[in-house]
Amino acid sequence: MVGNNLPLEILKDSPRQFNEPVQVSFKDVTCSVKASYTFFSRERKEILHGVSGHFRGGELTAIMGPSGAGKSTLLNILAGFKKKGYMGDVCVEGGSDRKCYIMQEESLHPLLTVREAMNIAASLKLGSSVNTKQRVHRVNEILDSLGLSAHAMTLSGHLSGGQKKRLGIALELIDNPKVMFFDEPTSGLDSSTTKQCVKLLKDLSREGRAVICTLHQPSATIFKVIDQVYCLASGWCIYNGAPSGLNTFLGEHGLCCPQYHNPADFLLEICCGEYGDHIPAMSEACNNGKSEDWVKIIASSSENINSSQMGNVQVTTPVHAPDLPPLECFHKQTYPASFVKQVMVLVQRIGIQLIRDHFLMHSRLMIHAVIGVLIGIFFFDIGCDAGMVFSNYNVLFFSVLFLAFSALQSMAIAFPLEMPIIRKEHFNCWYSIKAYYLANTIADLPIQVSCAVIYCTIVYWMSGQPPEWTRFFMFTFMGIITSLLAQSIGYLVGASMKVMNGVMLGPLSITPWVLFSGFFLQARDSPDWARWLYTISWLRRCIEGLVASVYGYKRQRLPCISEDYCHFVSPLKFLKELDMADQSFGFNVAFVLIFYIFLKVCTYYILIYQLRLKR
Repeated sequence: MVGNNLPLEILKDSPRQFNEPVQVSFKDVTCSVKASYTFFSRERKEILHGVSGHFRGGELTAIMGPSGAGKSTLLNILAGFKKKGYMGDVCVEGGSDRKCYIMQEESLHPLLTVREAMNIAASLKLGSSVNTKQRVHRVNEILDSLGLSAHAMTLSGHLSGGQKKRLGIALELIDNPKVMFFDEPTSGLDSSTTKQCVKLLKDLSREGRAVICTLHQPSATIFKVIDQVYCLASGWCIYNGAPSGLNTFLGEHGLCCPQYHNPADFLLEICCGEYGDHIPAMSEACNNGKSEDWVKIIASSSENINSSQMGNVQVTTPVHAPDLPPLECFHKQTYPASFVKQVMVLVQRIGIQLIRDHFLMHSRLMIHAVIGVLIGIFFFDIGCDAGMVFSNYNVLFFSVLFLAFSALQSMAIAFPLEMPIIRKEHFNCWYSIKAYYLANTIADLPIQVSCAVIYCTIVYWMSGQPPEWTRFFMFTFMGIITSLLAQSIGYLVGASMKVMNGVMLGPLSITPWVLFSGFFLQARDSPDWARWLYTISWLRRCIEGLVASVYGYKRQRLPCISEDYCHFVSPLKFLKELDMADQSFGFNVAFVLIFYIFLKVCTYYILIYQLRLKR
């Protein structure tokens, strides 16, 4: 996992980076969840039963236990990621201002290179506290320390599993956190890479950090490297101490680990009840985590761990920050970079991803061009024919639907995929939700506008609409704001639900407005109680805007080309037939823009709920 041929002993004389003691303490932590998914059920299931503990800086602490024991729940509470549903006291001393949480899922941008991801993270996490030269030096040192320099120009999506784990750690090391939480850092890794990953966590703890992780079933070799084991079983703490004291502790309860048997495996077998129900007695013996009789601070033995304990794993130089001016400490929801800086860096990052994402960007542009040409071919030069006014009206209706559905679906699918990354980065104080939301809107605006302009230009001139530049610009502008409004609906859907739900419910969110668009049934022919829905239908406003740009504003009489008799030679007569004679282009534009702003504001508060409150 790391590649420099430096002996492990080089770490023992490495100076501590934090003068202030770092420790994580918790007392009587109880957590419960809803027991069933029925709406009226109030029954709750307790996951953690008043557990307590104390984790120190300079140590690698592993929270162990079988599946469902409450490991991830406890880690989420300690890291501050879980805000509700639990009771108890949690205190992070000496590091509450600089802590990070690296989650189990690989929350990386696959279309950024390693160096690009590091530079962007450095710009956001360091802000103005260091200059460009110092920032580059810090990035280079961290890449060298973690063995990622050779892959600096590799896209993150092309890295191996172990390299992705290291990159995730490297991104958070930039601001030199004092407390680091890892949820299943070895998940999905082979045995060799797992050794290297745990060795890296051990190196990080030796710099004075409190490194706390969840491990499901470590090997015997890895188990010896851990400084403190905190074992959970059915929500109770049954052991809290050093690995070296485990066998003695188990012996007091009549449990003897067989020779040549992995103590970690034996401990998990006890948790699962394979040797009887010893959980109550063991939990009582360690006072549910409060007792520290078995916690041994063995700095000397920790410093003398040799490479044979980790196999032939090569290690690297100490992982620590270079000699830079001290970083400004910040509390949660306070960010090193200014708001303007955050927006600028995020716009740059999103722009790079959009350019490299050929499917999301190039395909969007190509689809709008292809569909525009097809519509132009099938409805070629019908816009100035009085005998084809209803066919031309069909073109306008289809244009609104196409622009709406294409813009909505692209965001309903793409945006939920970003949520895990946004959740991790926002929680670790990279940037504010407001900055990300504004940057995302700005970065994607040119592409969405280009898509609408390409389609509207092709359709307008190929279908033979009035050869007047004013009407063309009105037509195109209405097409642009139609696509932007639909895109905002896609953002709203994407921020509210998962991809699969968004794919299904996204189009359905437009369907009711199609019914009240006036295309299938006019408002004057609908029931009295439903006519107000035609007034607030944004889809109808978009259609009226396109119709007004083509047939409104005293357009001259149309020639009758394809028929002997044309009933709608007068555009005003056609507008009256559609019940649109009294509608103005400006009113429809204002309605669409106001509704667009309303949806953007709603999406912003949904993002706040998803990222900050729903935890």
